[in-house]
Amino acid sequence: MSKVKALSFVEDNEVDEAKALIDKLFIEITGKPFNYRPTGYWIACKIYVRPDKQGSIITAEVTKTQDELKSVSALVCAIGDDAFQGENLNGTTRFPNGPWCRVGDWITIPRHSSNIVKYRGVAMALIADDKIMGIVEDPADITEYYAGNKV
Repeated sequence: MSKVKALSFVEDNEVDEAKALIDKLFIEITGKPFNYRPTGYWIACKIYVRPDKQGSIITAEVTKTQDELKSVSALVCAIGDDAFQGENLNGTTRFPNGPWCRVGDWITIPRHSSNIVKYRGVAMALIADDKIMGIVEDPADITEYYAGNKV
């Protein structure tokens, strides 16, 4: 098990606590609380960065940064006001079973379906509400996989 604080499977009554933990995390990393509010149907997620592994291979900084942005796991930090609402073109409800995730959930996301930014130096993915692939307890359990080659 990783040392990452698992917040997954956040219930409605736990969202405020999850937001407080996210602010605490951002204060530890940046000296400031999160304070980013996505608009519309966007979801702001802190990209999970695998801990550095001890080894004899020396990696260039650009390679480490590219590896950081390849992650397929992210922590939901904020959800836009219009996320998980509305109707499809045929008039059916877009999310008949409710939101797919909540603030504080660790989620899996497609690598190339988000806008990657650095917010206060922290790697963030801005992703549309319908791109969430799943919720996981521990982001370290998820790694990208290419035709038999684990990344």
